[in-house]
Amino acid sequence: MPSKLSIFDLKSDWLKDDIYVHGLKDEIKEITRLLGGPGKLSKRLEVNYNSCFREWTNGRTPVPLAKLERMISFCNANTATIIKSRISDRQCIISCRYSPHKMLFPSSISEDLSYLAGLILGDGSLAGDSSNARGNWNITALFDDINHQKMCDELIKKEFQISPKNHKDESECWLSVFSSKTTQWFWRSFFEMHNGYKASKISFPKIILDSPNNNFRIALLQGLFDSDGSITKRKSVQYASTSKIIVDQVSAQLSALGIVHSKAVWIKDKKYLPLYSIAIRRKSSVLSFAHQIGFRHPRKASILNRIALSSSGQG
Repeated sequence: MPSKLSIFDLKSDWLKDDIYVHGLKDEIKEITRLLGGPGKLSKRLEVNYNSCFREWTNGRTPVPLAKLERMISFCNANTATIIKSRISDRQCIISCRYSPHKMLFPSSISEDLSYLAGLILGDGSLAGDSSNARGNWNITALFDDINHQKMCDELIKKEFQISPKNHKDESECWLSVFSSKTTQWFWRSFFEMHNGYKASKISFPKIILDSPNNNFRIALLQGLFDSDGSITKRKSVQYASTSKIIVDQVSAQLSALGIVHSKAVWIKDKKYLPLYSIAIRRKSSVLSFAHQIGFRHPRKASILNRIALSSSGQG
């Protein structure tokens, strides 16, 4: 069962003043009526009535999220709760100041959104602070399989109504890239994603780790194994990361599912970060992984399926 997400969930935020919400003219008109009319409310908000407030009430321009929250805060507690709930229950379109690019705000955590989180934690990246300062808000996902890329592009379109641009790099990998300040705001604010260099810092998003819905954690594991997992010639399933935190968290989730595995650490050279790894070697554990988690990555899923069919045939 999905868990609700709301644009009002964040109490303090690094980018809230730049987030704009579209299509709320009816709600703004209602708030205006309750609070004594546009003249009074525009003064309380310290905005110019003609250049700003009239545009919001007519629905011609989006309202800044920070101003929307302030407007709602002027209402009594019961009314504020009702209005926030009504807005949160609808599909909100958001954008950033002066940007023509819009994004659908996911109204709930889903298995697909959790999967994308795992994928970005593994083979994805968010442009860092220095790039952000130059106007670069790229989010990039790396794929070794074009069919996997196509599948994930469709998930991104479904969740955010954004279509990534596709490239092929010199190492014969496929890249899905989209520049979106609002999407960075979403991942960094709600899922605690790191921008810039993040390999050794990644961890399970708290919003998924603390969720009562275990399917979200399963989907996150799928994303992680699809990006940083592998199947060896000896038919074991492995996962590796330079983040000890996330390897320990993956291990804890596997143990909770009864999947027997081992952990190891490998240090190639002092100038490199240690590589922490998990190996699922026992046949029964590999079959349990296939049954309870599995891969969405087409090629990895096909290999694991053949292993499972071969093992069941032997039984």
